[in-house]
Amino acid sequence: MNKQKREHQEQIKAQKQAAAARNKKLIKYGLWAGAAVLALLLIISFTQNMGLNIPTNNEVISADQTKGFKKSPVLLVEYSDFQCPACLAQHQTIRAAWKDIRRKVHLVYRHFPLTNIHPHATLAAHYAEAAGRQDKFWEMHDQLFDNQATWAKLDDPAATFDGYAKTLKLDMAKLKIDLASSELKDKVKADIASGRDAGVSGTPTLFINGERLSNVRGKDQLIEAVETAWDMK
Repeated sequence: MNKQKREHQEQIKAQKQAAAARNKKLIKYGLWAGAAVLALLLIISFTQNMGLNIPTNNEVISADQTKGFKKSPVLLVEYSDFQCPACLAQHQTIRAAWKDIRRKVHLVYRHFPLTNIHPHATLAAHYAEAAGRQDKFWEMHDQLFDNQATWAKLDDPAATFDGYAKTLKLDMAKLKIDLASSELKDKVKADIASGRDAGVSGTPTLFINGERLSNVRGKDQLIEAVETAWDMK
């Protein structure tokens, strides 16, 4: 009886040891697989970003869309999405505060379309950039935000965007050429990569001199943030 009991215990022990060995191998293979996937993602990301001029959240490059006091020591960088309702609210805040801050801030607008929830955001960004090729970026920027409720619910807003372009008296032939250009699309991709490098995951996200801002959805809060940064310089 004791012999049978010992044999049974040894059998259970052997089974546990075999299971532990299998689990160890699975963990080992799982770590290898995870590392391989991570490496692949890094390679894909690097490949996608090759050739892009990716700015940081604390600098201005020639491709940036900017306004305000260009020599200001206060750099306000906004990562935004034209189809995002919260970005519309932020746009309205900036507009309300603009006369109070425009002589103290250099504002940079960068695209960060959240395509998983805003299917037309990238196209809107392309239209804004194409308008920018005719020195009408900010005018198209305002058209897109002010009419967000109209075009955001359409299946295809391209014709509506064309209407905004005509209202701004843009050269439509040039607009179409620019919309199709890889250089324009790369500009939007570079903005997205810039946002990701800065840790942006949602919109709107704002930085003053490289520091992320919070609680600036109201006019007074935004004015205070700009004036505080101005006084520190």
